[in-house]
Order: sequence, then structure tokens, then C-alpha cells
Amino acid sequence: MFQKQSALFLYAVSPVHMGAGQAVGVIDNPIQRERHTDHPCFAGSGIKGAVRHGFEAIDGDKNLIDRLFGPDAGSSDLHAGAVSFGDAQLVALPVRSLKGGYVYATCPQALSRAQRLLGLIGIAANWPALTVNDEHCLLANPALLSSGRKLHLEAFEYTATEKESAAVATVAADLAARALPDGLAYDFFRDKLKTDLVVLSDTDFGYFATNAMLVEPHVRIDETTGTAKDGGLFYTCLLYTSDAADE
Repeated sequence: MFQKQSALFLYAVSPVHMGAGQAVGVIDNPIQRERHTDHPCFAGSGIKGAVRHGFEAIDGDKNLIDRLFGPDAGSSDLHAGAVSFGDAQLVALPVRSLKGGYVYATCPQALSRAQRLLGLIGIAANWPALTVNDEHCLLANPALLSSGRKLHLEAFEYTATEKESAAVATVAADLAARALPDGLAYDFFRDKLKTDLVVLSDTDFGYFATNAMLVEPHVRIDETTGTAKDGGLFYTCLLYTSDAADE
């Protein structure tokens, strides 16, 4: 049984591909997704492997690595590692906006799950409960709206609801303080998260979580000719996002 727990937020500054193997659809290399929500996620085992790799890359002490993460397979002294990582859950997703370039989109479901996760390890997140109907949105920054109080994300239009703007601002400010580190390099993004957090319905957010990912085409190069190999075109799904995970 683990004696201590902590929470961390993962903020992607470049495209991230946490692979889920191959698929039979258009996307050859899909990303990991939750079965019940289809939201992108990071499996705890993958996070643990990445942290271990980083520790090894900086020439960390081998004995300490084995104690923290467990020995390599085939070792004569097999035992569990001292550190375990939970799966990362989606909290906010950058979505292209007609005004302001992009917004950080979220939904009541994603916020409630993050709030519950923090509460399970004794971290209070006193966020007000938010409700929003399909094709509507909650936000705190009126500059994101076009005439008629409409928010345009990708090719979709949402009607803004004013009554909970103060509650959205409260959640956004607290989330920005928790999710992003201090420092000049993050000042712009911390301030943008405070002002440009948009709460969509669970259904509308689910659409973007499924369909608004970055997809890049790749080709395999023939070593002999140095040109694209026949049948070597494949598509890889990538993710820009902010996530929360328990450690």
C-alpha cells in the first residue's frame, strides 16, 4: 500500500503521441482513449515508463531507479517499484476559435472528475458546480464572442450564457494556478487559461475530444532509392492538451 499521494498536471507544449497500437480505420496510429468517454488519456504505465527513461537519460543511479520503478524484466531480484502512476484524465483541450485564436475548452464532466481526483488525495478544489446545455457555452471573457453573443469554435456556433460567468472565472483562475508553473515563459498561457476557459456541454466537448486531434501524414522512405516507399503512407494522431494525473 502506498503511503503518500500527490497530483500533477501535464501540459503539452508540443504534439504528444501516446500510442494505442494500430487500427483498421483512417488513422493508422491512434492515441490512447478512455473506453467510456472516448477522451484522450495517458496510461499510468506509459507515464511511468517515460519518467523512468528520463531518469536513465540523466544517468540516474541504477540502484535507485530499480527501487523506484522496479527492476528490468528477467532480473533475478524481481519486486514492485516504490512509485506508481495513475492514468491521466483530460481536463482542458485547446480548440480553434474565431476570436482569440483558440480557447481552452472543458466540460462539467471533465472538471468534476479532476475535482474528485484531487479530493481523493486530500487536495481541496472548491469549484462551483457548472451546468450547460448542448449548443451553449459558459465563459468569462466576452471578447471571445461575435455579435449576438455567439462563440465560434472550429465550424460550430455556441450561444453564450451569462449567468455563470463569475463561476467560470473562479474555476479558471484556480486551474491556471494549479496547472501551470511560475515563470515568464508561462505567463501568457497562465493568463489565457484564466480568461479564455470555455465550458461546453459534455456532449459538445466530447465531439472535440474525439474529432479535433492533430493528424499528420507520414511516409516510409526506401533506403535504396531515398524516395517514398510504395504503400508507405500512414497517418498518426497527435494530441495537444492539458491533463491531470495522480501519482
